[in-house]
Amino acid sequence: MPELYPPDTDDLEELANWFDTHDTTKLADLEEVSERPTRPMVQVTLRLPADLVDRYRRLAQRTHIPYTTLIRSALLRALESVEQQRP
Repeated sequence: MPELYPPDTDDLEELANWFDTHDTTKLADLEEVSERPTRPMVQVTLRLPADLVDRYRRLAQRTHIPYTTLIRSALLRALESVEQQRP
């Protein structure tokens, strides 16, 4: 399923690529925001297998998305999936 909204990034090349490859007609009614909302972040230490981190780093190089962002995204998707399954 294609992503409806552009990625949350300041990387102009990544954004340009997204807009070049996606249908944006459904975005016409969105309003522009002047500032990106910020969420408080906390630093944690998480021990992960080296090969898993290497896979995220390779994906990060291909997608031009920081590997820590990819890991956060995967954690969020997994959490939301588990939360949807539980009452």
